[in-house]
Amino acid sequence: IAGFGGRIVPGVLEPAFEQQSPKYVNSPETPIYQKSKTFYGLPQAMSALRELGEAYIVEGYMDVIVLAMRGVHNAVACCGTALTEQHIKRLSGLCSRVHLLFDGDDAGKNAAAKSFPVARNADLDVTACFLPEDTDPDDFAAQNGAATAQALLALPKASTNFLFSGEL
Repeated sequence: IAGFGGRIVPGVLEPAFEQQSPKYVNSPETPIYQKSKTFYGLPQAMSALRELGEAYIVEGYMDVIVLAMRGVHNAVACCGTALTEQHIKRLSGLCSRVHLLFDGDDAGKNAAAKSFPVARNADLDVTACFLPEDTDPDDFAAQNGAATAQALLALPKASTNFLFSGEL
């Protein structure tokens, strides 16, 4: 265990306290737990990453959990930070292909666009997978059930091998 992360459950806390609280609560940074290097779910995904040669990077812990429940065991999440060069370097020894699977809203598309320059110089094939508008990976997995892995393959994608105007 490197650290702890959690999410405030809506409706459980007093409304005034809930509004003042951050959505996610993580352990503080330590020499062992560094958000810029740590992936949630990496130990559990390790064998699938090596076997399949590819990883899905998602934004949230629940995305990793629900994807795993639907048979996608090669998903990891950044721990409360944007994708960094250290994250990419960590994956480069485990797989050769990375799929950015961020939320289908504007924030998710912007996060994917910002991640491409980080991954551009890596020795990995990096693509962004485009979910339907206002859908996140755990919604997508819940909707597709046991067919989630096949449905992910059918998503529209963009690769770092192409030039971008800054928007995805």
